[in-house]
Amino acid sequence: MATFHLFPNLPNEIKLHIIETADPEDIQNFALCCKQVYDLAGKTLSQHKTDKNIWSDLSFCFNGGYPDKDCIQAFLNLSDIATNSRLQRYPKHVTMTHRIYSGPLVSPSSSQIKVKEAWDTISQAFVSPYISRGEMDVWYNNIMSHQIDHHGAFYCYKYELTTTLSLLLTLLPNVERITIDCLEQLSRQMANMIHTISRINQDSPPFMSNRLSLTKLLEVNIRSCSPFNDECGVTGVLEAFMTLPSLQVLRLGGVGPGYEFNKWLDSTPHSNVTEIHCTRAALKARNLTRILEHVKCLRVFSYDHETFYLGGSAWRKFSPGAILETLLQHAKTSLTYLNYTTNARTRIEAHNLGYVSRTRIGPVGSFRGFEVLKTLRLSHIILFEDVEEEIPKKLVDELPASLEELELVEEISREEAQVMFADMLEMKQERLPNLRYIAFEGSVPFDEETVRAYEHAGLMLDCTIEDAIGRRVGFKKTGQVWLGGVECRWWF
Repeated sequence: MATFHLFPNLPNEIKLHIIETADPEDIQNFALCCKQVYDLAGKTLSQHKTDKNIWSDLSFCFNGGYPDKDCIQAFLNLSDIATNSRLQRYPKHVTMTHRIYSGPLVSPSSSQIKVKEAWDTISQAFVSPYISRGEMDVWYNNIMSHQIDHHGAFYCYKYELTTTLSLLLTLLPNVERITIDCLEQLSRQMANMIHTISRINQDSPPFMSNRLSLTKLLEVNIRSCSPFNDECGVTGVLEAFMTLPSLQVLRLGGVGPGYEFNKWLDSTPHSNVTEIHCTRAALKARNLTRILEHVKCLRVFSYDHETFYLGGSAWRKFSPGAILETLLQHAKTSLTYLNYTTNARTRIEAHNLGYVSRTRIGPVGSFRGFEVLKTLRLSHIILFEDVEEEIPKKLVDELPASLEELELVEEISREEAQVMFADMLEMKQERLPNLRYIAFEGSVPFDEETVRAYEHAGLMLDCTIEDAIGRRVGFKKTGQVWLGGVECRWWF
């Protein structure tokens, strides 16, 4: 502010240049510093608001064949961003998705002209610290030579899509969240580009920071299009993303036994990821181990176990016991929030599997090994010793002393609750001194008198279910939407 008195004496052309070249996030604050700046910035500020609405949340949709209108628009958007450094600063959330045709197809001649024009513009004006001029020329020539079919029409091949998305990744200096939704092919090309971005970012001097991409990326959401085999190349791309120092949250959907996670370029723990959320997952324990080995400090872990019964002795590689043992090995002193849900009972009843041995269902082992765990949310069947006999374990023997909040998912009968909560009131102070809140999602296993007894002991119970017309009934004591301040949401 000491030198701001010089600003009014500058020519208006220079003042406008300063305003127009300011970071989009700073323009609004800059305009408020005085009336003169506000008047000069009026047009720029209006354009800033318009561009922010258009570019903050971008979706790049590709259909992997003859393009529809949205697919063509994705190429045009890429051209605009690649040739305008100001627009590159707006995207905060970028979605890359594949889908079946959702609208009218663009005529072959029209699509060929529009995409060629977009790539001509990009190849001529594109400047990046990650891609040399020679590499850009190779990309351009490959795309132009492969995207014309025998009818002379433009066609989106997998190679061209991954090249396009690889280029996009170099143009996102302020992006905070990237969603990759069911792309048919991610390829090693994208993984290599992310590795290149990570390496150059870490080696670049501070004055280049405004030209670097993915430096503010906090969250990556990847949903696989194949739950059993990594045909999409998810593991390589995920491993590359985890080398970015800014990344904190990782969300995976539909990852199964075929996801090996064995292509790491660096074998030492280097990732700053603190949250991992898996939905519809059936990872082998050794593959989960390979992820956790590269995480410095895991604080939040959420796991939705999709396939509880896989048959044979192979079950031991996927079981809740194996997953829990892996977590205890790598995060027992850091994990504060654990969400572990499964459709176990539904799957067993639906498939009429009859007797299921303990080697397949458990025993899970005790959660007491976690030293700082504060919030635990899980399907209560994970605590069962034997599914056929439906014998759960006593909570006072299984929960860690550090636990503050517990949520048990799905219906719990009063008989199960009697076993699970045996000795709870008598031993709470000794075994679970910090436990203050238990939520039952989908059941009311206690009467009001029992609830009052727990409240008298300093333990609040939330027992809620939906009635026949969708109303929440029971003993709802708090307005919490989730436990532990962690929102286990999915962007898919």
